Amino acid sequence: MKNYKLKEQERRKKEIYKVATKTLWQKGYDKTTIRDIARATEMTTAGLYYYFKSKEELLYQILDSHMDDMISGVRKIPLEGVDPTDIIKKYIQYQVDSFCNDKYRTKLILSDDDCLTGEWYDMVKEKQRAYLFFLETGH
Repeated sequence: MKNYKLKEQERRKKEIYKVATKTLWQKGYDKTTIRDIARATEMTTAGLYYYFKSKEELLYQILDSHMDDMISGVRKIPLEGVDPTDIIKKYIQYQVDSFCNDKYRTKLILSDDDCLTGEWYDMVKEKQRAYLFFLETGH
C-alpha cells in the first residue's frame, strides 16, 4: 500500500510539473500566482503547497529537472570517431528536438531562470554552464 501511495504522489507531482510549466510559460513567472497553478491543476492552493513550498521552489524544480534532462540527453550523443562538423550537427539537432518535444520548459529556461534567487539560481546556472562546457569540449 505504501508503494502505491508513493507512486501516486510521484504521478501527481509529474502532472503538476506539466500543467504548471505551461501555465508559467503562458502568463510568465511574475504574473502567475499559485492560485492560477492550483486552478489549472484542479487542486486547492493548500493541496499544491503539499507538493511545493513556494512558486519559486516549483520553478526551480521544473528548471532543474529540465537541465538534468538536457545534460543527460547531450551526453548520450556518440562522439567517438565522428567528424567535428557532424558533432555540431548532432548537437544542433538535439537542441531542435528538445525544443520541439518540450517547448514549455525550454522557453521557461530561456525567459524565467532569472526569477530564481540565491542557491536555486546558482544551481540552475551551474547546470547551464556544465551543459555549455560539454557542448564546447565533449567532456
